[in-house]
Amino acid sequence: MCQFFSGIVTRDGRCLFTEDDSHETIIARVHLRDTSTHLRHWVRVELVPAAEGWAPLRVDETSTPAWWDEDRPRWEALVQETASAVAPAEAAYQAAVAPARAAYLLRLRAIPGYVPEGA
Repeated sequence: MCQFFSGIVTRDGRCLFTEDDSHETIIARVHLRDTSTHLRHWVRVELVPAAEGWAPLRVDETSTPAWWDEDRPRWEALVQETASAVAPAEAAYQAAVAPARAAYLLRLRAIPGYVPEGA
C-alpha cells in the first residue's frame, strides 16, 4: 500500500506525486511505461514522517537503475524537498475532513452489519 509521501522520481529530475499517494495513479496520469526497472527512466519512492523530519526514503522497487544509484543523495533530497512542500497541504486537508469522517463513522455505527475498523 502506498504511504504519504508516495512519488515517482524521473531521470530528468522531477518528483511526480498525486493527491492520493498512489504510484499507479501517477503512472496512469502521465502515461509511464512500466517496463524493466533497468530500462525505465523513473523509480517509485515512499517517504513517511518521523518524529524529527522524515524516516529513511524507501524505494518501492526490487532493484534500481544505475542512474538512481549513481546519484541517490540528489534523488533523496529531491523527494524530501517535495514531500516537505506537500506536507502542510496534506495536514490542512486532514484537519478539514476529520469532523466529516467522524460524523460519517458515527452514522455507520448505527447501521446493522457495519464492521468498524479494529473489530
